Amino acid sequence: MKRTLYSILFSLALFPIFANAQYVNDYQKLGDKFFAEGNYYAASQLYAKLLNTSEQDKTQNLRITPYRVQTSSLPKNNAKNQIILTYKLAESLRLYNNYMDAEKWYEVVVSSNMDKNFPYARLWYGVTLRANQKFVEAFKQFKQFLKEYNKQDAMSDLAKFDLYCCEFAIKEMSEPHKDIVTKLESKANIGDGNWATVIADSNQVYFTSSRLLIKDKKGVPVNYNTVYKGKLNGLEIEAPAKVDIPISEGKQQGVIAFSPNKKTMYLTRWKQNKSQSFEAAIYVSSYENGKWSDPTILPNTINYPGSRNMYPFITSSGKGLFFVSDRPGGYGKTDIWYSEISASGLFSEPINLGPKINTKENEQAPFYDERSQKLIYSSNGKFGLGGLDLYEAKGALDSWTEPENLGYPMNSSKDETNFTPITADLKKGFISSDRQSVCCLELFSFERDNIHFVVEGSVADCDSRLPLAGARVILTDSTSVKLNEVVLGPDGRYVFDLYSDKPTYKIMISKGQYFSVNYEFKWDKVIRRDTMLNPEICLKKYEIGKPIVIPNIYYDYDKATLRQESKVVLDSLLSVLQANPNLVVELSSHTDSRGSDSYNEKLSEKRAQSCVNYLISKGISSQVIIPKGYGKSCPIAQNTINGKDNPQGRQLNRRTEFRVLRIIEQDSAFKIP
Repeated sequence: MKRTLYSILFSLALFPIFANAQYVNDYQKLGDKFFAEGNYYAASQLYAKLLNTSEQDKTQNLRITPYRVQTSSLPKNNAKNQIILTYKLAESLRLYNNYMDAEKWYEVVVSSNMDKNFPYARLWYGVTLRANQKFVEAFKQFKQFLKEYNKQDAMSDLAKFDLYCCEFAIKEMSEPHKDIVTKLESKANIGDGNWATVIADSNQVYFTSSRLLIKDKKGVPVNYNTVYKGKLNGLEIEAPAKVDIPISEGKQQGVIAFSPNKKTMYLTRWKQNKSQSFEAAIYVSSYENGKWSDPTILPNTINYPGSRNMYPFITSSGKGLFFVSDRPGGYGKTDIWYSEISASGLFSEPINLGPKINTKENEQAPFYDERSQKLIYSSNGKFGLGGLDLYEAKGALDSWTEPENLGYPMNSSKDETNFTPITADLKKGFISSDRQSVCCLELFSFERDNIHFVVEGSVADCDSRLPLAGARVILTDSTSVKLNEVVLGPDGRYVFDLYSDKPTYKIMISKGQYFSVNYEFKWDKVIRRDTMLNPEICLKKYEIGKPIVIPNIYYDYDKATLRQESKVVLDSLLSVLQANPNLVVELSSHTDSRGSDSYNEKLSEKRAQSCVNYLISKGISSQVIIPKGYGKSCPIAQNTINGKDNPQGRQLNRRTEFRVLRIIEQDSAFKIP
């Protein structure tokens, strides 16, 4: 399951180690209590103890709870109780993101004869498989879940979404980008979680870390999230030390941003309430007399009452604040918003970045480069490899290109967030990911090798050869994710800037009453230059019901078997049908006048069916291509002239045609992430 921002921020402080304990007599009730409270790690330890599994952390000896459980009170479990406990263990492991262990317990449940009692078990089994990069196995489980689950609701929607994500991930893993992602080996990665890097200058980097720093009212050490800084040495962070920022009792703090002069720090403070709900707000602190001032909360313009506001990002000009909020007026659970900062420090009413950026799920950790106008952020509401993935879009405020997944290895089946470049070209820097961790985010460096080149070309009418104004040109990557599109002007030309290194791209060109055309090219063919010049592409106009002759379809005498040269010709029709899956066409065969009506009709039907069978064998649906034999009933030339045989006319009449019967509504040929 894709983790939200909240689980990243708040789960790190949930598990204090208690010195004093009360004794209780019921593991299961206590485990259920912790589960209901959201303390999934503690719940998993108790369920594991009941099942006598190795999932129990022996080093903890159940000290993650404020209780001691008398071992003499272990219940005897029958088969039904065993499966119930197994499911609860799997659930608690999954919910604190221990997908590796959760996978095997979900497998036990779905393999049992009581799996029908747990209708979501197979779905969650698929989720854990996907999180563990077993995409093919996960795909099968999602398919099976949808087959067995006869409801149309949020769970079936999730299964369909994850199904598409598996397809996307399989493709991405087979065509990895030329990027290098490396876990930091320095002390920056000690503790329970490290994330949200911010570059202060060429020598210093700040980040948020969860470490045992303070004690609760009983004197017990607990994790505390706060800000650290270290020395930037290439792609490593050395000698990290805690930044002295005044703290607020009961609140965690971190995830910061700086003003351009680095004298003002914006940070997130959050706390979890007894009801398991939590608050988050953005604060500001000033660097005065060699120290940071006590942070003060930003006004209600930013911290909308009753909402959670976090992940501040200040533009390099200092004139804009991007941040994340679940305030009313958004498109999903958490959205990215933008507010202008006046010269006097006042914030304008925030603007939502719109539905191209924000989804019904969670967006977070915005980074915006004013020079290139690139927005890079995390989302779990678009097709991706799993977890929170990094996406890139270009534009400003409500005008954005379609976000593009940064692909593998920048993204993994786990969470990736907090894109922080250290170079102007955005090719080197840091991200945060839990790809090598059970529970928590860690710091990784990245080196990207993306290629920039221009794709340009022109489109004309095949008959007039004039520019085809109004045609729509769509650029997609090898997974059919749309990267850009344009409607052509009077000159019929298109130009696309392409910032990517996928091996294959496709250009899809369409216009009403014209046959669409797909054109595929590979980036390694243009790697030695910065421009891809496509040949002029023309579109052929059609009229519904008007036949079009397919030349050079040959058969042996009195036979319906396709000759090899005829298959080559049909391959051209195959390309047309593949590019136009919304058209229902008739493929017809005609004969000359020799022979009886019955003979010619049967022969033409067999020949039409042979053509259709060949196209179906190449992947064309039988629902969109209909064979028809007309025999000698529809001549287009005279078979005889003045009583004499006319070989040329007979040759014209022995023909194969196709015509468009109707247009059907169909999903787009590309995917919108």
